[in-house]
Formats: sequence, C-alpha cells, structure tokens
Amino acid sequence: MPVRRGRKKIETKALRSMPFVHAVAVAAICLAGIVAYANSLNGPFVYDDLRAILQNESIRIEGLSPSSLWKAAFTGASARRPVAGITLALNYYSGGYSVEGYHIVNIFIHIINGILLYILCFNLLKIFKAYEIRHEKYLLNPFAIGSLVAALVFVLHPIQTQAVSYVIQRMTSLATMFHILAFILYLKGRSRIGIGRWAFFACSFSAWVMGLGSKEIAAALPVAVFAFEWCMTSDVQGYASFKKFYLWLAVIVAAAVPVFVFLGADPVREILETYRHYEFTVTERLLTQLRVVVFYVSLILFPLPARLNLDHYMPVSRSLLDPMTTFLSLIVLLFLFAVAVYYRKRNPLAAFCIFWFFIHLVMESSVIGLDLVFEHRLYLPMAGVSVAIGYLVLTGFLKGRILTAALSCLAVLLLGWGTVSRNTVWQDEVRLWQDVVSKNPHSYWARNSLGMAYLHRGSVSDAVSQLNEALKIRPDHSPTRINLAVAMARQEKIHEARGILREVLERNSRDFEALYNLGVILAGEGMFEDAMDHFKRANDIRPGSEQVNVAMGKIHLAQGRIEEALKYIQNTVRKNPSSWEGHFLLGGIYLRKGDSLNALEEYQKALRLNPRDPSVHTAMGDILVKTGRMPEGIRHYMEALRFEPSEALRKRILELLEAAGSK
Repeated sequence: MPVRRGRKKIETKALRSMPFVHAVAVAAICLAGIVAYANSLNGPFVYDDLRAILQNESIRIEGLSPSSLWKAAFTGASARRPVAGITLALNYYSGGYSVEGYHIVNIFIHIINGILLYILCFNLLKIFKAYEIRHEKYLLNPFAIGSLVAALVFVLHPIQTQAVSYVIQRMTSLATMFHILAFILYLKGRSRIGIGRWAFFACSFSAWVMGLGSKEIAAALPVAVFAFEWCMTSDVQGYASFKKFYLWLAVIVAAAVPVFVFLGADPVREILETYRHYEFTVTERLLTQLRVVVFYVSLILFPLPARLNLDHYMPVSRSLLDPMTTFLSLIVLLFLFAVAVYYRKRNPLAAFCIFWFFIHLVMESSVIGLDLVFEHRLYLPMAGVSVAIGYLVLTGFLKGRILTAALSCLAVLLLGWGTVSRNTVWQDEVRLWQDVVSKNPHSYWARNSLGMAYLHRGSVSDAVSQLNEALKIRPDHSPTRINLAVAMARQEKIHEARGILREVLERNSRDFEALYNLGVILAGEGMFEDAMDHFKRANDIRPGSEQVNVAMGKIHLAQGRIEEALKYIQNTVRKNPSSWEGHFLLGGIYLRKGDSLNALEEYQKALRLNPRDPSVHTAMGDILVKTGRMPEGIRHYMEALRFEPSEALRKRILELLEAAGSK
C-alpha cells in the first residue's frame, strides 16, 4: 500500500507538471492535424493554383542563390507576397510540381498554427481569468484543457479545409502563423520590463512584417492589439496600458503603414480600381457583406460538408431593404458588436474574441473589390472563435468536468469527421468542380473550371457541355470561349474552333490566349506560316513566353528541320531550365537522332518537373522498354494510365506482360 500511495503522488505530480501537459497537448494537436488532412495529400492543383504556381515562372528556381530567392520573392504572381513566394519556390526546388510536397507544407503550417493557437489561448486565459482560478486544486490544469480544445477546434473545423487543402491559400495560413506569433510575442513583451520588453516587441514586429509579406490580412494586427488593450482597461491584474498615449500613437502609425504600402498614396483611387472587373459597386459590396458575415457565422456554427463550397452563390444587395435579409443582417451584427462593448468590463475575454472576429474580417469583407464570399477568409477570424470556445470549456470544466469533457470530445470528433469528409472532395479536380456546380449552378467560372477538368481527364464531350453552359450564363466571357474552342478542336471540329477564336480576336486583337491557341490549331492543320505569324504576335504581347517558344520549336520539328528544332528547344531550355515541356521535346529530338542516353536524361528532367503528365510517363515507358528495362517501363505506363485512361496503352501493357510471362 505505501508503494501505491507513493506511485499515485508521482503520477499526480507528473500530470500537474506543465511541460508534460504542454507536450501532451502538442502531440494531440499534431496527431489530429495529420489524421484529418492525410487524405488531402494527392489533391490536384486547382483554379488559382494554375496561375500562381504552375504558370508562375518566378518560383522555378534551380538553386538557393540570393538572386534566385529574390526572383521568387519579388517577381511573378507572388511579387506582393514575397514570403509566400519563397516557400512555393522552395517547394518547387525540392520536388518540382509534385503536389504532395505542397500539401505537406500546408498541413505543417496548419498544425503549427494549432500549436500557436494553444499558446495564445493559454496566455489569454491566464491573463483574463487567473485571478479567479486556483488550478492547484485540479489534477489537470484547467487552462491547458480549455486551450487544447480551442486548438483542436481550430485545427479540425471543416471551414478551415479551403485554407489548407487549396494549395495557394498557404498565403492565408502563413500570414495567420506570423500574425498569431506576433500577437503572442506582444503579450510576452507587455508583461516584461527593461530590455526584455523591447526584445519581445522587436521580435513581434519582425513576425508581423513576415506576416505582411505572406498576405495583407496581417495588417490587422495593430487594430487587434488596440482591441486587446481596450479590453484590458478593466485593470485585470493591474494593467491599464490603454491610458499610455505613446503606445496608441505607435499603434495608429503601425496601422497606417500597410495602407500606404499596399494601396499607395491615393488609397481611394486604388480601391475603386479593384472594382474594374466586377458588376457591383462599393456600396453594393458593403451592403452584401452584411449578409456574407452572418452567413460566415452560420458556417462556423453548422459546418456540415454539404454546406461548404469553393464558390458560394451570394446575390448582390442593391439596397438596405433589397433583399430584406440585408437589414436583418445589419441588426444581427450590431447586436453582436453591442454585446462585445457591453461585456468589455464584465467579461473582457469574451468581448475581445468578438472584436478579434470582426477585426480580421474587415479587410476582405468591406470596401476592397474582391469576390463576395470565400471560406478561407475565416481562417484567421477562427482564432478568436476558437479562443472563445476554449473559454467556454474552461468555464464548463469548473462546473461539471465529466459533462464538459464528454461534450468537448464529441464536438472534436464531429468536426474531425467533417474535415475528413470535406477533404474527399478536394482529392479530385472533377469531383471538386462537380461539387461546386451542384451547389452553385449560377457560377459561370465553376462550370468553366468543370469543363476544363473534364478536358484534362479526356472527357471532351462533357467538357464542351459544361463550357456551353458557362457561356449561357456569361456569353461574353473570352476565356471560356477560348476553352470551348480548344475542346472543340479536340473533337476535330476545327472550323468551329477557328471561328470562335477569330471572334475573340475581333473583339481584342491582343488576346494572348486566343492568338496562341489559334496558332496551335493552324499548326495542327499544317498551316505553319500562319501559325508562326500568330505565335510571333503572341510573343510580342508576352516576350519570351515559354509556351510560345516551345510551340515555335514544335513547328520546326514538324517541318523536319531537326537541327533547327534542336537549337530552338535548347535555347528555350537554356533560358528556362524549369520548362518541363522543353525537356520533353528535347528528349524526343534526341530519340529521333538515335541518342537514347540523352533522351532518357531529358525525359527524367521533364518527369521531375511535371510528375503528373501522362505523355512524359508514356515516353519514359517507351524508351525503357526499348532498352530492355521492361519492369520500369511498365511502371511508367501504369502511371500514365492513372493520370489519363487509354485503351491503347492498356492493351500495350497487357501485351508486354503476356510476352514477359511466355519467356
């Protein structure tokens, strides 16, 4: 018996040891994030990923030299978000366009954010509630329990899937990571004195700058600090720093800096410029956002996978009473804001969580001309919601531990199930866009994207059907018309395809995509001079364009001018070593010249740069089988089949297997 009592004392001491508690919490957060997002690793690049990653030449670095990193940070599609651009470039450097690597980094960032949320919640609970609780009475630290539930809600909530599984939204999660880190460092600094305080503040500022370099949403940090200090005027633990004028002067200056950085000296003109491509005004967007924010709240409360969508349909509010839900939404939001103000002194933590939610929605849900609704915009605001849930769990734990634990476990499990279920949609491009179209049939770009997904899969008739549906919604949308022409060319309806592209060029003679695709069609018909003319016009619009240079190289190759084609493609690869198609064509040229060794080397380079292209796998299979490496060749044929089903290739594999079996 004495031994048992001694063991119980040791176990109790271990459970109360904060390093042990924190280690268990971190392990739980990591495990939850890995399990919830494991099925998203093979999700393809979609929509903005194409422009910001696949077509972004600036991230295609071959080394880690300062000039390469500078190019990745400050040129191309990610020029205004250099930190995010560098992470994409590092992904490319380590694995080319292998999508799994990009997803692994996104999941890692999400898990880090969960851990930071745990730390943030733990600190806020201690700051606001430590004077009410003597945690020595409890076997498990109540602050840690509330913070762990908050972190698990943040990591497992299905609304977060768009910011994690949609690769390019790494910009959102990365900005959130630095934003929360900066806020935690600020909290640490404000409780120190002397040089320690300024060291923490300097680190906080550095993290904030990194957040701004990831995405502009981090600009809200000074306002969040202001809200925190305002909530602290209840003098909890004797703090009253809100009264320090110099601090708030610094906050105002800090908040103004990002405005001038991102919007320039004339922010009004810059904001109005963002509406150039939209069919709603600034006033209409502001009115619509009242309904959007209430809709966001409903998604947080009821995050059923059936309610989640990459492109939500939200009719524009034309006035405060059109539709009536605009006015009702205004009432709801004013009520929530009034509750926060009312409880600022009675329950400052709850008030701060409400302020956090609104503050971090303002930038993307106010006057700047952006699409009306996107779920990833809730990623940073969800931090405030999660802390509020952590506070509720803490309060419930003090009143009824068993019931609180049971409800918390049930909620976490349901949220985790919702995330796993939602991620099944992100696993396949066609499935994703089918989901969007089924929930929002009014979206022309969803139907356009579904059409292109079908085209990538080889379902050309389905692609044409969806692209025609998109044009019924928006007949004048040139990109959709160009995509339809490409699909019809695949159906060998060449005359119709050329007619569509010529109509587009009549409206805009400098449409790069129309010129390029018409050149491709003309080259396919053997009209090489006309094709070259269109490619040259396209090259005038985008000098040095990789796809145009490759296309012109193909024309030389088609005309039998092998040496000229070789020089042309070699020059293309020299200018852009990351051109997978350049390496692929170079491999084909070497093969035609009988140089199998160099051909295989170029195919391997192309495969590293684009491991999901079936034509590269097929070419690799051909050359490996030809050189007697049949098992390796068959493996590449199987990969080609995985990305693009082909009955001819399937028969080829069976023939090879039968031949191998008969030996």
